[in-house]
Amino acid sequence: MLCEESTQYLKGLIKEEVLVPAKMERFEALFCGSRIKKCTCTSCADGDRIGLILERLYHTSGTRNIHPLTTHGGVLAIYPDTPLLVGRGYSNEIIKYHLEDIMLAQTELEKGKIHLSLMHFPCGAAKKVGLTALEQFQLYFTAIEYNLSVLEIDRKNFLTPVHIEWRRCIKSDQSEDGLYIFKKTPWIEYCKNRGIPPTLDVHAFNQKRFGTAVSFPVAA
Repeated sequence: MLCEESTQYLKGLIKEEVLVPAKMERFEALFCGSRIKKCTCTSCADGDRIGLILERLYHTSGTRNIHPLTTHGGVLAIYPDTPLLVGRGYSNEIIKYHLEDIMLAQTELEKGKIHLSLMHFPCGAAKKVGLTALEQFQLYFTAIEYNLSVLEIDRKNFLTPVHIEWRRCIKSDQSEDGLYIFKKTPWIEYCKNRGIPPTLDVHAFNQKRFGTAVSFPVAA
C-alpha cells in the first residue's frame, strides 16, 4: 500500500514525464515490427501481484512469450553492493548468478536480445532495508545502467517498465493499469533541477545504514 508521501512523489514523476504510461505503440517497434517475438524479463517476485503484472506486460507488449526471472527487489538486487544484498548479509556472487541466468535465457533458450527490467513499487524488499522512494528510483537507474553494460544489450532493446501498486490510494493522474515506462533523460533532468544525484551511492548508504559499505565475502 502506498503512503500519501509516496503517492505525491510518484505523481510528481508522472507530471515531469519521468514515468509515462506504457502503451502498445511503445512496444510495437520491438515486438510487432521485429522478427524477435520473445524476451527476457527480470522482476520482483511479488507473490500476490506478479501474475497480474505479467498479464499486463503480455497485453501491452503484444507478445505472449516473456521469460520471467524473478527475485525479491528485481533489478534493485542485481547491482554490486546493493543495499538489498548488504542489508541481508549476502554476497555479490548472487548478482553473477542472476546475470548469467538472463544471458542463458537469451542465448540457449533463444529469447533474443530484448530485455524488460521491471520495477515494482512499493517494493517490500527495498523498504525493509530502509530505502526511501527517491532512493529506490536512484538505485533503479543505477542498476539498469549497470545491467545494460554487462548484458551488452542495445538501449533501444532494453525496456524499463515500472509497475505502481495504486490500490487504496487516490486514482487520478495514473496509468489505467499501473504500468509505466521509466525515461532516462527526464529522470536526469528531474534530479538536476532539484540538486540531487540521479544515481545512488550504495557504499555511502550501506555505511550509514548497516555500518559496512560492501557486501560480505563468499564463505570458503
